[in-house]
Amino acid sequence: MVKPNFLVIGVQKGGTTSLLRHLNRHKDIFFMQKEMSFFSNDNKYKKGTKEYEEQFNKGLNNHIKWMKSNYKINKKPKFYGEKTPEYIYNKKALQRIHKYNPNIKLIIVLREPISRAYSQWNMYQKKKNHEFHGLRFNEMVNKYTKNINFDFENVDRFNLIKRGLYIFQLINVFELFPKKNVLILISEDYQKKPIETINKICKFIGASQIKSKENINYKNNVHKKSYETKISNTDFTKLYLFYKEYNEALYKILGHPIKDWEDYYKKFFDNIIK
Repeated sequence: MVKPNFLVIGVQKGGTTSLLRHLNRHKDIFFMQKEMSFFSNDNKYKKGTKEYEEQFNKGLNNHIKWMKSNYKINKKPKFYGEKTPEYIYNKKALQRIHKYNPNIKLIIVLREPISRAYSQWNMYQKKKNHEFHGLRFNEMVNKYTKNINFDFENVDRFNLIKRGLYIFQLINVFELFPKKNVLILISEDYQKKPIETINKICKFIGASQIKSKENINYKNNVHKKSYETKISNTDFTKLYLFYKEYNEALYKILGHPIKDWEDYYKKFFDNIIK
């Protein structure tokens, strides 16, 4: 029975599902199809790692059959991973992961926080039974920017603003795991340079490089969803000012600004001025 040797731990609405789909076409990589949420869900965690690994290996066996049927590849992968974007947001989950395997490799995909928050809000609106269905975006912005807290141990899983405070989540990661075992990717880079981004992951976990999009049946539809309404200038500006200092702190950890984000902000405000 195999154990996962890498995890994609965040962020929610960051494009991790698209990464999963494409990495699963690699002959040496198995990526669990569903989010297991083992380390972040108290009830699942209480059942123990044996059940977690049994479910993981069941998924692996189904993947091997699928690769044989669709790609005529009948071999066991060498690298095994799962993704649960909630892990990075939950300090207790990070501590549990460290206890499970302190040397595991972690992959984090960061998305520009305003776009990420708006995407999460739109996801809520599509779920008619969700408690925030029908709540306007500006109401959630006002609710969560006024009452923000930095407690990532007792998480508010629906707090779409707090999820964009990446600096604190990365600090929690680096308190437990060495930087050499953490790969930070930018979602917007993945959209523009998909093969290069995927190959960064391959190099990080030790897999062979992808030569072309055809090798992974690439389809670039990450985040390409049409929303009924666009985010208002007022809400965008409020969130820009809210996130500004936290983004700047993030840039210091990364060692550089994220150009795509800063270009996005500049373009937005240039259009307002016109």
